[in-house]
Amino acid sequence: MSWDVVLEAAMVSWLEELERREAAARAEISELRSRMEELAGRLAEREAVLSRLEITRETMTEILSGEGAVTVSVDEASGEVPVSVERSGIAGRGAAGAAVGAGG
Repeated sequence: MSWDVVLEAAMVSWLEELERREAAARAEISELRSRMEELAGRLAEREAVLSRLEITRETMTEILSGEGAVTVSVDEASGEVPVSVERSGIAGRGAAGAAVGAGG
């Protein structure tokens, strides 16, 4: 075998190995990107749940402390729903005029 043939075989082998490694790196990058997208979606979902829970805690704290009760009534002539905030106790009234949370 001539030196040129050996050198050419080594070059082909080297190029094939390089191509194999590049393909493996691209496949791993693709897999990691997919996992990142999945995790980003899961993170957004959990952040939304946490936000709702925090808002619920704040609302329940306001309700139980009697601060910031909201009264809603319907102006039948205009069809608008004005909202007013009462600062003294829980005095919210629903659209039908019943106390909010009065059970009926």
